[in-house]
Amino acid sequence: MVQLHYFPANANAAPHMLLEEIGVEYDLVLVDRAKNAQKSRAYLKINPNGRIPVLVDDDLIVSEAAAIVLHLVDQNADAGLAPKIGTPERAKFYQWLIFLTNSLQEELMTWQYPERLAGSIRSVWPAPMRRRRTSSSAARNRAPVLSSTSSKIISRLTVPCSSATNSAPSTSISSCSRAGRAR
Repeated sequence: MVQLHYFPANANAAPHMLLEEIGVEYDLVLVDRAKNAQKSRAYLKINPNGRIPVLVDDDLIVSEAAAIVLHLVDQNADAGLAPKIGTPERAKFYQWLIFLTNSLQEELMTWQYPERLAGSIRSVWPAPMRRRRTSSSAARNRAPVLSSTSSKIISRLTVPCSSATNSAPSTSISSCSRAGRAR
């Protein structure tokens, strides 16, 4: 049985949406950060790094959102959510997946939660300036073309980000539970 250990707004939306898209049966397991559950003895047995999300797929435990996404698309290749391994399109898929999980997500967290910035930076960059910087930074890093299979997966990864740019409705882990059952 597949389990996705999650906490809302904790980089687990992309793996969750892929589980939905693929249609596998899974359980959602809340790791309550408000109670520091990610540092509990039980959770540290699953993920010694104490990070969220984690995917448990039978005996396999995978952490880090990008690694979980790669595992899911590889295990469900017939779903056509990623280009074929060994192709130039697959290399671009890797590039964009890592960009979205490492670079864009960081920029969007800064935009959505400016109060987390250090006081001196925050006072220098008023909110509208931070928004323009994030927007132009993302635009500069845009690739000219994505293959149709890359764009399928990338579009699923960017839906959680789109609420920050007001270009599409936001998606939360609780709102896209069709097959998953939260505990």
